[in-house]
Amino acid sequence: MIVPIFLGARCFLNRQNVLTSALSSIQLTRFTLPTSSLFVMTVFLLSYGLNFLWRLPSQDSWMTLLGIFGHSFVTTALLSASFIYYHEMTIWVQAVLDRLRPNKVINKHDNGAFPSIAGIGGFYG
Repeated sequence: MIVPIFLGARCFLNRQNVLTSALSSIQLTRFTLPTSSLFVMTVFLLSYGLNFLWRLPSQDSWMTLLGIFGHSFVTTALLSASFIYYHEMTIWVQAVLDRLRPNKVINKHDNGAFPSIAGIGGFYG
């Protein structure tokens, strides 16, 4: 349910195709499930609750025009918030994955080989 929310953000921001975007969104959601669930629930409740509020005035009232503008403003703000949330969570997940990966320290003189006896010091150095 949460994956399609970030599908559009990933396709648009990273210029990925739909399949790659779906797989990346699953990975993002897997790492951020509690916060993603809370975010999606908040967006849904705000959208649903305010949609109910915008429909209260009668169709021939001037308040309907205010409701249309209010609805478009809130919907645009919620869509923008999903893009910002996606961007920030992508940075966070990348930082966490980088910390979890083992660090490889490569000496520029080493070339990945075992150290030679001559490089140890003493009378060979």
